[in-house]
Amino acid sequence: PVFEHNGVTFAYIRQNNVYFVIATRLNGNISMLIVYLYRIVEVFNGYFDKVEEESVRDNFVMIYELLDEMMDFGYPQFTETGILKEYITQQGYKLKILEDDDN
Repeated sequence: PVFEHNGVTFAYIRQNNVYFVIATRLNGNISMLIVYLYRIVEVFNGYFDKVEEESVRDNFVMIYELLDEMMDFGYPQFTETGILKEYITQQGYKLKILEDDDN
């Protein structure tokens, strides 16, 4: 899932129905970029159980704060869920699946 267009290299991963994309104009280490995307998904899963379109919508502000802590000026910083939970203490909105009780 890596391609180049007009001098920009794009890499992406898909988690459920959500695409995570990273772009660079520099000759970056593509394996590091993909690992970073997987770390983002891991952190999001730690905050709101499952990464889906609805959980992204419901937790937009928290995602913004997490991304702000995880990257500064284009350089990855903290990607450990435990460390991030010390800085961002609010709880994410977790999706609840309603079960049909037809019995």
